[in-house]
Amino acid sequence: MNPQQAYDELVQRSKELFTVQSISALTGWDQQVNMPPKGVTHRAEMLAYLAQLIHEKATDPRLGELLSTAEQGRWEVGPAANLREWRRAYDQEIRLPTELVRRRAELTAKGNQIWQEARANNDFAAFAPALDDLIALSREMADHLGWQAERYDALLDLYEPGLTTAQCDTLFSELRQAIVPLLQKIVASPIQADPHLFRGADLPIEGQRELGVMITRALGFDYEAGRLDVSTHPFTSGTCAQDIRLTTRYDPQQPFQSLMGTIHEAGHGMYDQGIALEHEGTPLGATVSLGIHESQSRFFENNIGRNSAFWSYWFPRFRQTFVGITDHVGFDDFYLRLNHVTPSLIRVEADEVTYGLHIMVRFEIERDLFRGAIRPADLPAVWNAKYQEHLGIVPPTDREGVLQDIHWSWAYFGYFPTYALGSVYAAQLEAALRRDVSDLDDQLAAGEFAAPLKWMRERIHRPGSLYLPADLIEHATGKRPTADDYIAYVTRKYGELYQI
Repeated sequence: MNPQQAYDELVQRSKELFTVQSISALTGWDQQVNMPPKGVTHRAEMLAYLAQLIHEKATDPRLGELLSTAEQGRWEVGPAANLREWRRAYDQEIRLPTELVRRRAELTAKGNQIWQEARANNDFAAFAPALDDLIALSREMADHLGWQAERYDALLDLYEPGLTTAQCDTLFSELRQAIVPLLQKIVASPIQADPHLFRGADLPIEGQRELGVMITRALGFDYEAGRLDVSTHPFTSGTCAQDIRLTTRYDPQQPFQSLMGTIHEAGHGMYDQGIALEHEGTPLGATVSLGIHESQSRFFENNIGRNSAFWSYWFPRFRQTFVGITDHVGFDDFYLRLNHVTPSLIRVEADEVTYGLHIMVRFEIERDLFRGAIRPADLPAVWNAKYQEHLGIVPPTDREGVLQDIHWSWAYFGYFPTYALGSVYAAQLEAALRRDVSDLDDQLAAGEFAAPLKWMRERIHRPGSLYLPADLIEHATGKRPTADDYIAYVTRKYGELYQI
């Protein structure tokens, strides 16, 4: 067999694996959106079986043979990128015992159901045994994957290739030095949003959904290749680029929660819809990392979705959607409320300035968990102490504290830092976009929304995994990833808004 024949077989096997992964994704989506609670035991068995099947296909010794043969060839950049990513995935998978992979799938399916009930009942003790098992399993998984400086590094690398604890420490230190003084000035400013802007009125959920769909369709999410549903915790999933599932949640008293959450998830969805269909099922037709993925959701939610010019177009449509309820609301008050900055308890509802502090809490907790510096049983107290330290507030209940996020029930340890990276990447991408599209705000105000997605399609979506994450950002913006644009963005925007 020559290198080309080996490569062709790798493409075939990669697409077969993608098909099984798609079945697993759809099964997991259904658990969150449609499955009755009593179905969890069998669903866990289904997901465990699929995880085992995926692992067996991903660790087939034949793959190792094919990779060794194909790697002897001389390849152009596209096939070379596929081989790089196949090798990385294979080397990771063969380190993990099949039994561990199956056990993880079963534990996460059951753990997620337990978390949902514990969160609803504000009962951390009910979730604690499952969480203990998930943390222990993740430690075991990290040790199988291998690490040098920190066990946590092995988990970070799963979501953002090459990311380390040390790099996170440096990034969060830089962000903290900029954000904390800015937040203090904002809190002290006499300019503050009206917390009772809607005078206690309910904004009908149907109207919220209608507006969210209208805006995300205008931004470019293709509803013929996707759908929007409700779940406990908003997320994006799907089986392929032409079947992307968004979820959100609604509160009649908090319309911005669902609206911005829907735009956020649509940002993820547009990235998934934007991959190169001719390469689907291979790394060239796949998103490259969670940090890059989060850059797309944060960009459309915040850099576009909280932009003044954007809302100069959409504000009249907002009032028309809720006519009779929002007639008294003026644009300036609306825009200030949309961009209201204050220390808060819930990460997914946090403003742009304080959002990074929410991520710091989670990063520090996960880092210390995997260092063995804290015990799982200590998590509620540690969580509350860190919220006091970073945001100056303490959750009154565990539902608003340690139980608020879905990620630990899925054993997604190492995932949270990608949210902060996403904000940093998004600001750098926006700065580059504005250099190329100098009249962006004029276009947004005129209801012309094609430019942002077109720019992202060319520079972020279509390349797939051609580049590693940091290289992709450099390719798109002309410089290596840096927090400078993010710090400049929030300092300028909120300095003007709060006149500080």
